[in-house]
Amino acid sequence: KLYRKTEFVEVIKTFVPSNQHHIAMRAMMHRGYVGSTPKRSLKALWEKAEKGEPIYDTEWTSGRRGRPPIVSPDEINDIVERIKQEDLRIHDVNDVNQLLVQVLLKRGVVDETKLTMSDKTVADYFTVLKSKLSPMYWKKLDDDDDDGE
Repeated sequence: KLYRKTEFVEVIKTFVPSNQHHIAMRAMMHRGYVGSTPKRSLKALWEKAEKGEPIYDTEWTSGRRGRPPIVSPDEINDIVERIKQEDLRIHDVNDVNQLLVQVLLKRGVVDETKLTMSDKTVADYFTVLKSKLSPMYWKKLDDDDDDGE
């Protein structure tokens, strides 16, 4: 069972003396009772509870820094397979942005704010795709066939 954050705090409160709190937190992590989250996040949650601040039952973080992924690993693999099957060439981050938007639209995302990604996000996915595809799928801008050579 995955505990809610408020349940996590209630369980930790039962451990006395307080030097046992970290042991309980680590045990709950290893047994899968809390979401996959960094230990420091659990400690921060506990410290917040000790200060009497409200604890909200929001989703557990993934344990990664930053925002959650826009597309799943399976969707990344689907993009890679599509590029290979359709023999596509990637010119730059704009091409990667278009591929990501197509995946989101296919998933049913229509909110313009979710279809607009930061340059950093697109660059990160560019790097991921580049690591999964051979150089033949990456067309440099100076390799255009239109220059008469």
